[in-house]
Amino acid sequence: MCLHNNGVVNFKSVHSFSRPRDTSSTTYLTKYKYYLPEIRAVHLDLKGAAPNLSYMKEVFSLIKESGGNALIVEYEDMFPYWGPMANASALNAFTIEEIQEVLCLLF
Repeated sequence: MCLHNNGVVNFKSVHSFSRPRDTSSTTYLTKYKYYLPEIRAVHLDLKGAAPNLSYMKEVFSLIKESGGNALIVEYEDMFPYWGPMANASALNAFTIEEIQEVLCLLF
């Protein structure tokens, strides 16, 4: 299990998906003079048939190797809601522990 700051994930401490250090402009050019946006986000929509954790680990590595530096995860019904919202979760929704594991894959 991976815990940060007593179980609270600090998103500003993300190392593998951090913004480029040069923030002098909103855009910059690579050494080959190609435009490369500062934020290169990937959107994962997990509704319905979400991938398992081992596959997500491989995908996150591929995103990082390909230059991705931001990740937008849309859990929808795969999120483990509780309390009055518990019925919004799918029967095969992630557990809280699995969500923690997914977040730890990013660190």
